[in-house]
Amino acid sequence: MTEEQQKFEMEQAEMLMVGINKKAGYIVETKKGLIGRTYHHENMVNGKTRVYTDKGNLLCDPQTLTIKGFAD
Repeated sequence: MTEEQQKFEMEQAEMLMVGINKKAGYIVETKKGLIGRTYHHENMVNGKTRVYTDKGNLLCDPQTLTIKGFAD
C-alpha cells in the first residue's frame, strides 16, 4: 500500500470513528480528465475507488485520481 493510500484509509477510519456526513467525499479528476466525486463512507472494490461522474459510475485506481476539492 502506498503512502497516499495509507493516508486515505486513515482519513476514512478517523471519519468513521467520529461519524461522518453520508454526502461527504472528494471531488476528483480521473486520468482521462473526467470530473466526478467519491463518498468517504463507501468501501473500495478490489482495490479501486468508486467515482460518480456525469458520464456514469466508474471504478478507478486511487493512485490515478487527482483530488480537486471536498464535498460535504
